[in-house]
Amino acid sequence: MSFEKVEEKDFFQELGLKVAPGEVTIGQTYPLFGMITKVFDEQPGLLVCELNFGIKANLFISDNEVRTTIRERIFESGIFVSTVVGKDPQVEVNCQTVVFGKRQQLNA
Repeated sequence: MSFEKVEEKDFFQELGLKVAPGEVTIGQTYPLFGMITKVFDEQPGLLVCELNFGIKANLFISDNEVRTTIRERIFESGIFVSTVVGKDPQVEVNCQTVVFGKRQQLNA
């Protein structure tokens, strides 16, 4: 088995992005970068998850194929476009859109 070294790019520097602490506002929509770290509850039309080990996310999904895809991509990076619905005791969001990156292929 052999592995090729992949050159890592610093997208933050390349795109002029920065990470800074801040407060979220209830009712505002934000693109959250991270991953699903836990599934709390699964009901018809609703998947309640944890993002980044601390954000409660409500994903309203009625399509079983989409639900399966979401469950298969747990712990993979994505962008979760979400509206903040609560902050106490933890941030809670309603997620409208999830965008996962292209899956990485290992060369064996």
